[in-house]
Amino acid sequence: MAYTHDSPSIEGAMVAERLLSHGYRVYLIDKEPKARISEEEMSQLRTSIGYILGHKNLKVLSETTIDKLIGHEGDFVLTVDKNGQTEQLPVGAVVITAGDDSAYINDLRSVFYLDVDENGSLRPINRDTMVTTTLRLGIFMVPVTGELRFKAAYADSAALNVISILDSEEVIFEVPVSQVDERLCGGCGTCIKTCMFKASNIDESKRLASVDVMRCRGCGNCVTSCPTGARDLLTYPTKYLHSAIEILAEYPSKGDPKLLFLLCESCGYPSLDHAGTSGMEYPASILPLGVKCGARVDTQLILEAFAKGFDGVIIGKCKEDRCQNLVGSVDLDRRANLFREILRSRGINSERLRIVGLDGCEGGKAAEEAGAFFKDLKVMEVVV
Repeated sequence: MAYTHDSPSIEGAMVAERLLSHGYRVYLIDKEPKARISEEEMSQLRTSIGYILGHKNLKVLSETTIDKLIGHEGDFVLTVDKNGQTEQLPVGAVVITAGDDSAYINDLRSVFYLDVDENGSLRPINRDTMVTTTLRLGIFMVPVTGELRFKAAYADSAALNVISILDSEEVIFEVPVSQVDERLCGGCGTCIKTCMFKASNIDESKRLASVDVMRCRGCGNCVTSCPTGARDLLTYPTKYLHSAIEILAEYPSKGDPKLLFLLCESCGYPSLDHAGTSGMEYPASILPLGVKCGARVDTQLILEAFAKGFDGVIIGKCKEDRCQNLVGSVDLDRRANLFREILRSRGINSERLRIVGLDGCEGGKAAEEAGAFFKDLKVMEVVV
């Protein structure tokens, strides 16, 4: 099955036609009561529109809102609401054709947990080569364009991405899930309070925390908030991050300030990657380390970096309103800025910790921010 959102648009109709012709069931879901296709587009695609609207495998849900989406690529459950009546739809993939309605896109982000760019539009992995693929597996998009031929090309790309999933006999993917060490868990419920995705629960029989793998996003907020250290991520586990810091600390800086650059995988690392591919240069003693999300950066990582000899720690996170994990950037700011007092008590100038908001679409800003911090560290005095 496939589902295409806001589909009574011309782009949605194109995607639906391709999926229906391939034998899949399609849900066309729109917040509006009727289609928004111009007369010119209707005249050009009248046959296609007639084909999809008369197809037995099409279900149209107009004036319908989307409450939530749980699951993973090839195995989603979408909950929709129409006039107070909810319905759960099993779908294999999602295509979003929300146009340039920035307010509506912002609403969708709270359901699909996607990134937006500097204009408030949905952000693909790469604007040049992967324009219909989002960072979340199984969810695709059709970017805004004025020309019908480009709309058709983007619709083809999105549909082919969906077909590649649904035609597979088996879908294999990495689940970025949190895990619980029951030997350490105290069943306090802190992880429940900090999880935006309702993925943390208390197993009543064991009185210990448990994880709903269909909901968990693997952001790491529960890991940093757990008072007993009972939580960890299967991707970017604590042991890996500490080992990586130790290895990077051994890099010879030749007398220059040595910086640890912690970068979230959503916005931070793409920005630094862009610097590399565009030929931008930055000092070799700026050493990057990727994390799942800003939410995963805890104070122990910062403290260990300084203990291992780094002169500065810079954290590249999503901008506050762009984090696909909703509160990851906000929680990072709160936690790290409170930690500045601890740094001062250890004789470390708190200005040696810097947090910058990045956007993967702002090519090279990560390198620029790190370079500026590098220059500041050269003249910075240690507070004792």
